[in-house]
Amino acid sequence: MMNKKTLYLLRLSPFTNQHNVELCCDTLTMNDSVVLMDDGCYTLNHQLLNKLILSCENVYIIKTHAIARGLSLSNNTQAIDITKLNQYIFEYSNSVTWQ
Repeated sequence: MMNKKTLYLLRLSPFTNQHNVELCCDTLTMNDSVVLMDDGCYTLNHQLLNKLILSCENVYIIKTHAIARGLSLSNNTQAIDITKLNQYIFEYSNSVTWQ
């Protein structure tokens, strides 16, 4: 049986909505991946980043979104562009947006 993989799009800043970001972390499985985008990029500077990294297979970040917010990219995340995000949306069984 094939494992279903979910791509979570995290658009929330944990500094303004930590509860929902924690809920996102709690629903992840090791087969899933997370994309930090929009204000979700601020997760790079929050303690919940470690929980995300330990809870799923990959943590991606939209590079231009992080740069627009003046954030330095982390070695713990993989920088991608919008084109790659669009590919991932079709490669994963499901996608869930937290906003």
